[in-house]
Amino acid sequence: MIKPSLSFPGISVWDNLIDDDFLLRKDRESNFYSWQLTNIANNNSFPNSQKGSHLIWGSILNKGKDLEKDYKDLLQFCVNKLIKKNFKVTEVSMNGQSYGQDGTCHTDVYGGGEEKSLMIFLNNRWQKEWGGEFQILENKSNDSKVLYNIEFVPGRIVYFDASLPHRGLAPKVTNVFRKSLIYRLEVV
Repeated sequence: MIKPSLSFPGISVWDNLIDDDFLLRKDRESNFYSWQLTNIANNNSFPNSQKGSHLIWGSILNKGKDLEKDYKDLLQFCVNKLIKKNFKVTEVSMNGQSYGQDGTCHTDVYGGGEEKSLMIFLNNRWQKEWGGEFQILENKSNDSKVLYNIEFVPGRIVYFDASLPHRGLAPKVTNVFRKSLIYRLEVV
């Protein structure tokens, strides 16, 4: 098992495990995905769950189709080398945020079992002053205390308990698109 570069309760973070050429290729390819402005957090309205606390760009990668080999292989690498648990994959998606699209605090719990999220920052290039941090908060209120502020770093892998309240911050500059690959996992 490869030791995390950062670790907090319920969170493990690894850096420098994804090759630059893979990140460059996936970052470029993802520009042509079917991005929809329908990624809704805290979507609990009646009857269609179409109202929520924020709206960001999203692209579901495994809905009604087999997951692309690169993303299957990346998940297998993370499970075999980093996590060492058996999972059922419930969803694989991309989140995208541009200037002004800060996420609001939410959890990724949907089913009721032991759920985890595996997130990979997919941009091949990023500058610290662009922002884009991933934050773990004390509770589900946007005004709650930030417990952990995880910098957006290209290729960074973040594995966390899906019940932890969290949000992704948008870039602080225009003409930059923050991309994160998300595997929603249920421990079996």
